[in-house]
Amino acid sequence: MSNIVALSLVFIGSALASAGLIWLLQPLWRRYALAKPNARSSHKVPTPQSGGIVVIAVTVAIVALATAFMPGMAADTWRLAVVL
Repeated sequence: MSNIVALSLVFIGSALASAGLIWLLQPLWRRYALAKPNARSSHKVPTPQSGGIVVIAVTVAIVALATAFMPGMAADTWRLAVVL
């Protein structure tokens, strides 16, 4: 498998896993991690936060799995850094 295809799969896998996990955890975040608007807020309605934590965790996990199963990716550190 060429590196561009592998990196594309890593990117698409990270995006899909992040979106799915954010969707699954949304009820939990609405209960515990809700940013309530105040005088300094830019939003008018309560807004769930912490989605970025999932994006970072999933991306690191997908890249770790990709380098474990495709050792050639680990040798190409510049492209791997671009994905991260």
